[in-house]
Amino acid sequence: MRFTNRQPVQLRRSRRGFSLLELMVSIALVLILILGINQVFGLSSRTVGAGQALSETSRDGRNAQAILFDDGRGAAAALPDAPFLIIRSQGANAFRNKADLENDPDLNAATQEQANDPTVRAYDVSERRHRLDQLCMFLRGLNHRQTGRDGSFVDQDSSYEGYVVYGHLLLPDNGPNFRAPGETGPKGPSDWQNFNPNNYFASQWILGRSLYLLNPTPSGPAFYGANTTVPLSPLSPSATNGNDPRLSQSRFDLCETSIDLFRQNMSTLPPGAKWWHYLTTVDPTKPDANTVPARHLGDPTPARPLDSLGAARSTPCFLRGCTQFIVEYAGDFCTQKLDTGDVVQTNAVNPPLSDPDGVIDFVLDRGKNGTDPPVRKVRWYGLPRDVTDDGVVTVNRDVVPLSHLLAALPSDGGLGPSAVLPAWERWRPSSNYAAMGPDDFFVAAWGPDTQNSPKPTMIRITAVLDDADGRIGAGQSFEYVLKLQ
Repeated sequence: MRFTNRQPVQLRRSRRGFSLLELMVSIALVLILILGINQVFGLSSRTVGAGQALSETSRDGRNAQAILFDDGRGAAAALPDAPFLIIRSQGANAFRNKADLENDPDLNAATQEQANDPTVRAYDVSERRHRLDQLCMFLRGLNHRQTGRDGSFVDQDSSYEGYVVYGHLLLPDNGPNFRAPGETGPKGPSDWQNFNPNNYFASQWILGRSLYLLNPTPSGPAFYGANTTVPLSPLSPSATNGNDPRLSQSRFDLCETSIDLFRQNMSTLPPGAKWWHYLTTVDPTKPDANTVPARHLGDPTPARPLDSLGAARSTPCFLRGCTQFIVEYAGDFCTQKLDTGDVVQTNAVNPPLSDPDGVIDFVLDRGKNGTDPPVRKVRWYGLPRDVTDDGVVTVNRDVVPLSHLLAALPSDGGLGPSAVLPAWERWRPSSNYAAMGPDDFFVAAWGPDTQNSPKPTMIRITAVLDDADGRIGAGQSFEYVLKLQ
């Protein structure tokens, strides 16, 4: 017998791997899944960021209300014998934020977002056209110091008299200089990161509230003293006290004067002196049309370690991301027909004059199309502004200077070009609103030469707050009405 030592043959199973096509499809599916998840997380992150930005602007707007209303009460208490009250209004063209600049083909803030679009109208308020008004007024009521002498942050002083200036601040350029809102360097908008990195875009702007306590006999060196060589010191932005910095440099918040003393100081001015220029402009000796507004310095992020100067310059920072600050006034300044709102002449001889009638000036609102039943609303005066959103400014519907209303033709509700105009409206643009220039401004200033003139009953402040990071679609608008009488 033959025996064999054969082992049973085992069948080898074939093992087949993924093909290249299958691997590519799998990788593509994974990438699509990752991209989808990334989009979901990105959308969630943007939604949360937008919610936080809206919450921050709403919070800032509510916090500002309490301070503004408190200042309004202080201004109402001081108004009967206040040396002056000033509203200076001016517009400016500026990009909203970095994305707005990068998406603009012609890099020109004076035009709309697309190249060759029409120029931004000077009387508009938009994401390209902004208002940088100023409000200067005296206050009565208890206020405490927020700055201190060298070596300290706050001095324990207080006063029942004060002077407050609202207006956009000059901000540091990460170097020794402070730049104005929207200020452009010699190399143009593309060089904003080097020339004006912190105050170029409107959403970077900061509205300042510079409050100065008044005390005719202050103690210590940390105050602005009366200087006989500087007109209207110590409240003039160029006023100094020895080697101390100018008032506008935001080093101290105490001035060596009082409401009564400053009123006496103003009474010594020569007739015809343009005193309001000394309080609101950089160089009061320039002609009216060439004056540049004086702005106070601010620094929301002072260098560390924090010193007295850095702490002092952070105190004026009131509202961040303030792209619009609009100030307008209302009151009883003329006599009007109750059924039409037309101004009524109250004297019997020329030039025609209209005296107050005991009723706050009003406008009859008939809706955007002018066909709705009339609704009486408070008439507001100031730099021309299209508030009806119809693309034009009309005297009997929109915000205009009181002078424009009085000088309008009788068919438009006025007294005619020869009407007596209000002395407190010191400077106003042309009534040809379509021809308004981008730098046209308006000044209403009640002072020693208007003691017998009516004063405003109310002041309306409109502020728009935006997010510098562009997390919200549009700025949030807030309106505050200060009752002065």
